[in-house]
Amino acid sequence: IWWKTYTPPIWLLNGKNEVLQTRDVMGLKGDALLTQLTELATCDTPADRRNQEYLKEKNGTYLIAPASATWLDPYLSNKGLHGLRFREVWRYRKHLNLDDLDFGDDGIWNTLSRVIGRR
Repeated sequence: IWWKTYTPPIWLLNGKNEVLQTRDVMGLKGDALLTQLTELATCDTPADRRNQEYLKEKNGTYLIAPASATWLDPYLSNKGLHGLRFREVWRYRKHLNLDDLDFGDDGIWNTLSRVIGRR
């Protein structure tokens, strides 16, 4: 699931486009995203930072989102047994998400610290 970012060209999937399903939900609000993720989530094993059970799964649901997407923060702690929990498996720190600049609502410093400071 691609949220708040653009989906890549199919050729970047390196021939895996026959076995992967992608869903572009770039402009979706957080609550609607949560509904879709709940329907698509495949992991039954709790994701904590000490194990790598997610590597054993044949199927998986990946959420690709910029680090500046603060709406996801409550789900990243991987605590508890209810609801969705996420595990960060990859990060690219040199990306600058210009689509997430919101000077009107967040102001200059809050926007810059969120978009640049969280990379």
